[in-house]
Amino acid sequence: MLYLINTQTDPAINHAIEEYFLKETDEEIISLWQHDKTVLLGRNQDVYTEVDVDFCKENGLNIVRRLSGGGTIYCDVNNMQYSFIGQHEDKSTQELFEQYAEPIVQALRKIGIDAAFTGRNDIVVDGKKISGNAQYRYKHRILHHGTLLFDIDTKMLQGAIRTREEKYKGKGVPSVVSRIGTLSQMTDMDIHAFMDYIIGELKEYVGTDKVIKVDDALLAKVEPYITRFRDSNWNFGHKAEQAVQTVIKHPFGLMDYRLTFEEGKIYQACICGDYFSEADCKELEKELVGCLMDEESLKERLKEIPVSKYISGMEKEQLIQDLMEGRNCYEEKTRLD
Repeated sequence: MLYLINTQTDPAINHAIEEYFLKETDEEIISLWQHDKTVLLGRNQDVYTEVDVDFCKENGLNIVRRLSGGGTIYCDVNNMQYSFIGQHEDKSTQELFEQYAEPIVQALRKIGIDAAFTGRNDIVVDGKKISGNAQYRYKHRILHHGTLLFDIDTKMLQGAIRTREEKYKGKGVPSVVSRIGTLSQMTDMDIHAFMDYIIGELKEYVGTDKVIKVDDALLAKVEPYITRFRDSNWNFGHKAEQAVQTVIKHPFGLMDYRLTFEEGKIYQACICGDYFSEADCKELEKELVGCLMDEESLKERLKEIPVSKYISGMEKEQLIQDLMEGRNCYEEKTRLD
């Protein structure tokens, strides 16, 4: 296991570094790093639904889509990100989330912060979220990364990220801001001392004193991967066409279906949301195109498809039910039109 010293704050470079180590090496890596002002989008989300793009442009915020699923977050140098890169072994998504959250939870508890991993992917203190986590798998390898909310610029957070009412139903909170906590209110350390503390704890937890640094030689190797995270087609490209929208909240994530129909068949399918996945959901979307919109046809089309691989936690029967709800919305819209 190596500790990677990364002082870059350009989000395109930082996520390219992760992808390089994930795909081009067999190294096991841990790292703590930061972004400049950035709205970081989950792999499967529709940027125009989740983000106020005009606000971001006016305030100089980067908008970058990461490799992993999950929801949209705001990052700046008042916060920090951590990464674990290694072999994923034969473990479930939830087991891996718990495994990689453990050293963060233990480090916080050692300084009297009563942290706990809860739900799909959050670390909370007294019911307030102080860390969100996400994962991306590549062959036998896994990238696990998360955020530690040390302090937060509420103006930027509230202005950049749109609140989706469906996401917070049942949580008794009206907005993103009201649900989060900040570590600066829980420790006397400043952010630099806190980062040094977390780095030391991570290195001790995994038992490594081996260190490498992001330098010009490494950046030259990473360069081909930077292109993706500067590409507007990648960062903005999940915009759904005009379609019937059906939003359904499940324990494993908010599903946002965008479907168009032609002659009783699915003509276009876009499955947005903050769900996690082990494979690119675009493959599942392609499988749905051309299928008749009735339960039997959907069952037959999906018979050999491992749905939970594309949407972690989703059962095949549940997906069919969701799609049929989309059809019902389409028929209601057509009737009203």
